[in-house]
Amino acid sequence: MKKMTEPIKITLKMLRVGAGLTQAQCAEKVGVDPKTWGFWESGKSLPKLDKAMKICKMFNIKLSELVFILTKLTV
Repeated sequence: MKKMTEPIKITLKMLRVGAGLTQAQCAEKVGVDPKTWGFWESGKSLPKLDKAMKICKMFNIKLSELVFILTKLTV
């Protein structure tokens, strides 16, 4: 079984790269240190709910999509 962070880390990187943004740019928009964004993308930690909501707003997605967007792409 994959770790809980696996789908989110892949989704974060996919969204960021698709938007043509760097980790530092995303971190600034969400209000975290660039290292924190890097930890999220590497699966070392997960964003707290308030930051997850900001990520969703930034990429215009629902919270459920942040976690389950890979399911949509593989169906």
